[in-house]
Amino acid sequence: MFDRFVPKMVKQYAQLNAQMVDALNCFYQETQAGVFPGPEHSFGMNEAELKRLY
Repeated sequence: MFDRFVPKMVKQYAQLNAQMVDALNCFYQETQAGVFPGPEHSFGMNEAELKRLY
C-alpha cells in the first residue's frame, strides 16, 4: 500500500497503490454522478411487504 516507505522487515508481493487509488477514484466519481449503485447493484422490496414489515 505504501509507495514511498517500505520497512525492512516487509516483503512486497505486489505494488497495488496505483490500482487502489484508481479504483477509489472511479468509485467516487460514479457515486457522485449517481451512476453507482444502479438497479443491477440493488435489491428491491414489494411495497406491501415493506408496509407489513414496519
